[in-house]
Formats: sequence, structure tokens, C-alpha cells
Amino acid sequence: MDFDGFRTEKPDPNLKPDYSERFHIAGYTRIQQEEGYKFYQQWIAPGFPRFLIVEIQHANPYYVCYAGSGIGDTMPGPGLFRVK
Repeated sequence: MDFDGFRTEKPDPNLKPDYSERFHIAGYTRIQQEEGYKFYQQWIAPGFPRFLIVEIQHANPYYVCYAGSGIGDTMPGPGLFRVK
């Protein structure tokens, strides 16, 4: 699986603590791995609500953080579609 925040493997026990300048916290990579694995454990648990994850990639040099809602859309759309 290659979704941000989703990790199917246990955290690396040999991971050296690093420091995140962005968040001003030590061991940030370790925290990411732990939380990603916790999310995976919840995801596969029997009582967890089922839903579909879709990762949309806008592969162009003018990336704008929205997805259109239909063919020919040029304005931001809701980005979510209901399948009937």
C-alpha cells in the first residue's frame, strides 16, 4: 500500500531518532511509522467502518489542489462522486 499515513509493516525497531525542523520534534519518522501502523491495525479490525480510498494524482506542472466534478470542468468541484 502506498497511501500517506497507512503502513502495513511494524515500525522499524532500528530506526535512529531524527529531528523535524518543521514540527520541532525529535523522532518524527518513528512517530509517523507508529501512527501509520496503528491506522492499518484499525483498518483491518472487524468493527472498523468500510470505505474505499482513492488517491488521485494530478501529474502536470501546474498542479492545483482540487479535482473537477465532471468532463470539461475548469472550476474547482466537490472532488467526491457518488456511485449508484
